[in-house]
Amino acid sequence: MQRVHKAIQVSGSLCTGAAARVPSSIVSEVLRETARTRGTINIGHPSGTFPVQAEAETVDDQVKIKRLRVFRTARRITEGYVYVRKSVFK
Repeated sequence: MQRVHKAIQVSGSLCTGAAARVPSSIVSEVLRETARTRGTINIGHPSGTFPVQAEAETVDDQVKIKRLRVFRTARRITEGYVYVRKSVFK
């Protein structure tokens, strides 16, 4: 407790990306000008950045979120061996 987590969760980053595309939202207001026109928003957190693709359109004064996308990397979290009896292969 009393410390910022070193990463950002996927659900939080998606919500932040969506908020970035809503005009006059707090997130939209603090975006750099270059981030307003790019499809990918880089969300900073204590251990780096988290890229989120966010696309929206305004129809009849309503913002419609068309696409939210995150990029994750796969990494090996375990390695092991399975021992099978020889009789299984007969």
